[in-house]
Amino acid sequence: MTRETLIKDILSFLKTELLDNIDDPIANKRSSKSLFVATSYPQSDVQYPCITLKCKNFVAKRAGMQTTLQDITLSIELRIWARNQKEKDAIFAEVNDLLAREQFTINGSVNNDFHNFNVLSGIEIDEEGENTPKSRILQLNYQFYNI
Repeated sequence: MTRETLIKDILSFLKTELLDNIDDPIANKRSSKSLFVATSYPQSDVQYPCITLKCKNFVAKRAGMQTTLQDITLSIELRIWARNQKEKDAIFAEVNDLLAREQFTINGSVNNDFHNFNVLSGIEIDEEGENTPKSRILQLNYQFYNI
């Protein structure tokens, strides 16, 4: 893993983990043009529930004197969009459990060089009224040491 591909790599890692481990409640009804997990905000054919991922911030500090190596902190926004509160809470519980569990497994973040996973917040962003999307934004941090 390198600085050049770091953002793409962490978003790909998280997308794969979510697709492999979180059940899509409407998998058998979802349009082929709709994605359950997307690495940006979908532009067309959005069907709820869905999960979006994006890198919100990138902070790099020099890892010592006279070195080009860096300690990098990546802030990730993982947003769960759902049809109702119950569905949103269920997907959130699955995602939170998965990310906490996978950070130390052989196929998890340690093997992918991502360390010090933290959930910074879980903010509710619900639209008013019936039949409107419900969502929760998880702010996540991962660290990476550039070798």
